Amino acid sequence: MIPAFPAIVATRILISIVVILLGFLGFAIWIFFEGMIARLSGRTVTKTRHESGEAQTTFPKLGRFPVMDFLPMIAVGILLISQVIYGIRDIVNDNNKRISETYPLDISQVALLTTRDGGCGTVVYNTKEVSIFFYLTHGALQCGAIYYPAVAGTSQASTWFEQANPPLYLVMSNPVTTLAAYRKHGLQVSKGEYIDVIFDQAASISSVRLLVDNTNQTEVHLALKSHDAATITLGEVTIPANWSGWMRFSNTKDLTVSRFSLEVQDSAVNVSLGGIRIRDDTTLNWPWNQGVTLSVKSRGTETDQEVQFLTEVVFDKKTFSFHVLSDSGSDLLAELDPIQKMPD
Repeated sequence: MIPAFPAIVATRILISIVVILLGFLGFAIWIFFEGMIARLSGRTVTKTRHESGEAQTTFPKLGRFPVMDFLPMIAVGILLISQVIYGIRDIVNDNNKRISETYPLDISQVALLTTRDGGCGTVVYNTKEVSIFFYLTHGALQCGAIYYPAVAGTSQASTWFEQANPPLYLVMSNPVTTLAAYRKHGLQVSKGEYIDVIFDQAASISSVRLLVDNTNQTEVHLALKSHDAATITLGEVTIPANWSGWMRFSNTKDLTVSRFSLEVQDSAVNVSLGGIRIRDDTTLNWPWNQGVTLSVKSRGTETDQEVQFLTEVVFDKKTFSFHVLSDSGSDLLAELDPIQKMPD
């Protein structure tokens, strides 16, 4: 049973409706071509009325060569079926391409989940369906599962959480993927666009590292600038052509700032930012729970878009904190704090 999640039920019912409609369509096509063949062959479709008053349509008998009668119908049928198949193929290919380019899924997250000490307990999925299928088909079937969108807002939500086997893990969409500049390898930025890193409290930039991806055939120059009082270039980095990885800024001045900007200096090129590390004592890509806000200005957006790397999530009006284990893909894997009784 899937409470309060009618989309699943609708997709099941839709299949039956489509089959019935196709049956009606096939019958209509049959009648149309039968009448056309009758007219072309000089035969007519007659209607008679029985003594009981019921009308009956009598179709002409097929000629000596029935295959010839059906050739037009067969040709049109093959054409229609081929068009439908090619259309479905194009839709599937486009959808797969869009998913692979927009939602990079990291199989190492599933391995990390399934090899945790104490077992993988129960996983709360608060993400897109493709991520759930990915996890389940790569080993997470051994874990318990709660698909939160299916129970959100229902009286059963608290029961699902209370009866879940500990420990509890969370798979949710990485908030960075909500930004318009997000692509497969991170936040894409070019000249005229910028990424602002804003601190709740002023911090040193001497340990800033960037996960960059340069798919261009030429090197790209990236500058780190401060806009606290005046625009000052704090450091620069040269990204080699066709290169990706973590980099530090060279000649970085050991300053404490409340915000800094990342700006591409070259025209007609772009670079992807897949992570920012403010401290050296982390293996995560993004600065979770470090008082950092990311503000991105990209073409096509009227205002800046922001992301705060908070380690909190709300389930049915109750806030839970979590510890991020991996954020290397379009989803992040985290461990939830012990669940308390949820409000009815």
